Amino acid sequence: MTGKPPADPPQVQPPTNTRELRRRTDRNLTIGGLIILFVVGGGLIWWLYGLEQALMAELCMGGLLVLFGGAYWLIVKLLKAVSDSGDE
Repeated sequence: MTGKPPADPPQVQPPTNTRELRRRTDRNLTIGGLIILFVVGGGLIWWLYGLEQALMAELCMGGLLVLFGGAYWLIVKLLKAVSDSGDE
């Protein structure tokens, strides 16, 4: 015996779910971008122009977010419907 400990057996890695990883990464990047937009952007507007303008800017950014989010959701739903109708 040489005094060396026995080598550990190779560890089996679980299968990687790249779709879930991509979905989680996209979600985290979107949330981070929105936080930067609303907190940093709103804070800078508050600092430069005052509270009333910052509140109005937050209201406008929220309205645009709802408008673009709704349009994106609608486009994705329509594309999914078209895609599913071709499977029949």
